[in-house]
Formats: sequence, structure tokens, C-alpha cells
Amino acid sequence: MVTLVIIDHHASIRQALAQRLSRIPDIQVVGTAADGQEGIAQARAHRPDVVLLEPKLPHGDGLDVLRAIRADSPASRVIVLTSYLDEFEEQATKKAGAEHYLLKDIDTTKLAGVILGPDPNVV
Repeated sequence: MVTLVIIDHHASIRQALAQRLSRIPDIQVVGTAADGQEGIAQARAHRPDVVLLEPKLPHGDGLDVLRAIRADSPASRVIVLTSYLDEFEEQATKKAGAEHYLLKDIDTTKLAGVILGPDPNVV
């Protein structure tokens, strides 16, 4: 079972992701957060296998949140999930320790595959 925390400031996106991914038998959503501070607290509390992180957050830059999660819980894999492709942001998040940089319109099956393990088809 892969544990997951979702950090996104849009309630509808958090809820939709949690619902979609909770239907996958090997994924357990253990926490959600609306901002950076809450996200860091959720990651500290749950030590999830994976964190889905929206990089544009209130109360904390996404890169700072990413760095804090990686420092507190180095075993947690961080996947950045964003609405807009930004090459600079992608490079910065990967340099800060993100495993993937994906668009939010990703298919649920493909996202689940990335969460559950390495997917050679995802750049």
C-alpha cells in the first residue's frame, strides 16, 4: 500500500484527486492540505510514501515546501502536479528533489502508475 498526501490550494482539485486515487486498490490517501504550512505538517505527521504537490501555494512557495518535505522526510517521493507547464519551474522543482513534474490533466491510470512506482513513459 502506497500512502499519499495531496497538497493543493484548490479544494475541488484536492477532493477530486483524493476521490480518484482512493479508488486505486494500492493507494491510500492519508492527508490533504490547502497551503504550504498545512502541507508540511501533513507530511511530517504521516511520513507518506508520496506527496502530490501543487507548486503555486498560499502561505509558502512550492519550492520551499518541497525542500522542507525532502528535508523532513527524505524517503517520501514528491511529485509536482501543476496546471501550467513552465520549463524554469520544472527544472527548479527537480533540482529541489521532485521526482516528476506533471500536468494536472494527466489520466488517473497514468497518475496512479507514477505514484505506485517508476514509469519509464513519464519524463
